[in-house]
Amino acid sequence: MKIEGARLDILPTWKNLNDMLVELVDRVPDDKMEWSPKPELWTFHHTFLHLAEAREQWMNRAINDGETDIGVYQNVHTKQEIKIALRQTWERIHRTFNDQEKLDATYRDRYWAAAPLRTGHWVAFHLLEHDLHHRADMLLYLALLGIETSQVWTP
Repeated sequence: MKIEGARLDILPTWKNLNDMLVELVDRVPDDKMEWSPKPELWTFHHTFLHLAEAREQWMNRAINDGETDIGVYQNVHTKQEIKIALRQTWERIHRTFNDQEKLDATYRDRYWAAAPLRTGHWVAFHLLEHDLHHRADMLLYLALLGIETSQVWTP
């Protein structure tokens, strides 16, 4: 499907967001990585892993970019490994969505028979929204702990 008209280049903004996610890893005290405000909510650690895993799953299952799965839940444990995973998955996103043909192509989850057909544009905006959503979760968690960040103003 060819999309005509103006293009919106979100990659520079998204790279900045990824840099902020990497920075957030270091803002979380080591003894709070497994903390969440309520038992049924995800911890900082789980949320960071989920971000990287979701990116990787879209690249593998729908986009099929041919890169090796880093196995986030199996292989990423420490803060340093989380930062590496966020950077590696960002590089995959950048390589994919910096390619106009891949943006204009359509994709379907290869492991879900009822998956709707999505454009690369849809996948990019979906993943960007996902990153923003979970960054907001973690900024709220930090605020609840009384930890200030340079990313937002908190009273």
